[in-house]
Amino acid sequence: MSLHQETHLNPGDKLKLVNYITYRTDRLTHHSGGTSLLIRNSVDHYPTSIASDSFENTTIAIILPNSQQITVSSIYRPPHGIISTDELNRIFDSNTKCIAIGDFNAKHSAWSLGRCNQNGNIINDYRVYSRTTVWVGSVSPFDRGTLMAFTRPKEGV
Repeated sequence: MSLHQETHLNPGDKLKLVNYITYRTDRLTHHSGGTSLLIRNSVDHYPTSIASDSFENTTIAIILPNSQQITVSSIYRPPHGIISTDELNRIFDSNTKCIAIGDFNAKHSAWSLGRCNQNGNIINDYRVYSRTTVWVGSVSPFDRGTLMAFTRPKEGV
């Protein structure tokens, strides 16, 4: 599987890889943004969506061999505005298990070399109070945002 943020793709642009299915959400209002997700065509899955006013996302649900599901989302959050905990709840309450990988433009001293912003504080508080695990994938070489992955199993799982 391959997940991408800030794809800068237009509807006419092609994004294909042999033996993979491509899902994407292009930003139609102006240049930049956009997300995509490529998954091997042999993996049992289906596209789904997460309603959001501030995140761009491309989301699928993977059906595991034990018939459980896991939702995987590629998310881009533009740097302006404040992250809503309601939106975070929509991402992580969408299924039994969830993984969101993306550029949240959120900095916190726990993952951004001592630098913080308000969105980083919101995500860190969410992580602490909702028992969500946060893994840092990497930091942009231009330090525009942090690439993070979250997962949150529902209660009792």
